[in-house]
Amino acid sequence: MTLSIQEMEGAIKELHALVSQNKTISVETMQQTILYKAVQDVSILDASGIECSPETLLFVAKITATSPSIHTVYMSDNNLGKYGPATAAALVSSNIIHTVDMSSNNLGKYGPATAVALIRSDTVHTVDIGRNQLGKYGPATATAFSNSYVMQTVYMGYNQLGQYGPDTAVILASSDTIHTVHIGYNNLIMYGPATAAALKVVPICWTGLQQV
Repeated sequence: MTLSIQEMEGAIKELHALVSQNKTISVETMQQTILYKAVQDVSILDASGIECSPETLLFVAKITATSPSIHTVYMSDNNLGKYGPATAAALVSSNIIHTVDMSSNNLGKYGPATAVALIRSDTVHTVDIGRNQLGKYGPATATAFSNSYVMQTVYMGYNQLGQYGPDTAVILASSDTIHTVHIGYNNLIMYGPATAAALKVVPICWTGLQQV
């Protein structure tokens, strides 16, 4: 069952009001929120494109991690920026979540730290961090993912990697567990062959490199 927060205007307003108080929110208060009660019996949470502050989204992540059943979280198109690492850290406090979509969040230089936070999980094996203008931060982001012992699938498409594509690919290919990579649509152009060659040294099953 999927829960879409976009359809829960009252829940977002409630969380925003709590966050705006600039006070520590107790566990008891959190457990009384609409969202907390709603996430206890769903398996997928869609929190993409929510019109609220990054601080409120961070609180959403903290509540989501309390769910005994949510295994997949969509949190794209939220302009998290510098809040990316903290939001990722909140999500991985769950020991159930295995798939996280944080694409289109303007992570940029915060991409590596976000990846580091995600790999602290023992369960997250699939991450979409595409459309985040990673550019020169692609290799560092890939390094974090390659250090995970459970990561299997990484989406890094549409990140303007360009000249950093080959290094990013070499690092991802060094992983003992990653078997699926999407690194297409990255303005690779002349760097496409070197990027593809790097990924061919291991059994990467799909790269998306038909679109460079």
